[in-house]
This record gives sequence, C-alpha cells and structure tokens, in this order.
Amino acid sequence: MKVNHHFNDHSQGYVNLYFGQDFLKGGSTDYKTSDDNLYYESKDIGKLRWGNTVASAGWSYVMNHKMFSNISAYYTRYNSSIRRIEENQTGKKDDEEYKSLFKFLFNSILIDASFTISSAESNVHS
Repeated sequence: MKVNHHFNDHSQGYVNLYFGQDFLKGGSTDYKTSDDNLYYESKDIGKLRWGNTVASAGWSYVMNHKMFSNISAYYTRYNSSIRRIEENQTGKKDDEEYKSLFKFLFNSILIDASFTISSAESNVHS
C-alpha cells in the first residue's frame, strides 16, 4: 500500500507499507505390513516459511525557492524458518514398538530501521 499526500505548495508526505508471508510444505509417508504382523512406517516432512514486512514514511518541505528539507524513516523485518521431521517405526503390532525421531528447526530474523533528516540549498538560479 502506498499513500502520497500533497499538503500544500511547500509540503508533501508519503507512507508505504508491505507485508508478505509464504509457505512451502512437502513430505512423504511409507507404510508396509506383512502376513506375520510386521509393519514399518516412515514419515519425512519438511516445511519452509519466509516473509517480510516493510514500512517507510517521509515528508518534504520547501522552505523557500532555494532551500528544502526531507525527513524519512523506514523499518524492514525479514524472517524465515526451516523445519524437518523424520519419524520411523518398526516392529510387530503386539510387541513394543521401536521408534526413531529426528527434528530439525532453524529460525532467522533480520531487522533494520533508519531515520534521516536532510536539508539542502538549491544552486539553481532563476
């Protein structure tokens, strides 16, 4: 979303906002049985998430025909995560099960922010 506003001949401002999240999931499950009640089950699942948030705002003001100033600020946040789960089960249905489980999780977040004030004198001669 972007909004620009012209307050008057000397002053104008803007605001920008963006938000996005994405998701990807995949995996498989294998299941096998036999006549003597032996079974095997294997699950392998992976998930990936990522997204970002961006916000910025600014204001500019013309003081006279030779001087102007700008104020601006922004904020960004990026996040991602990776998750993997692997689970195996083997054994007879009436016996104690054998299970193995593996989990992996990684999260990452990056945040940045800035605020600036600037002014300048124009060298344009009219």
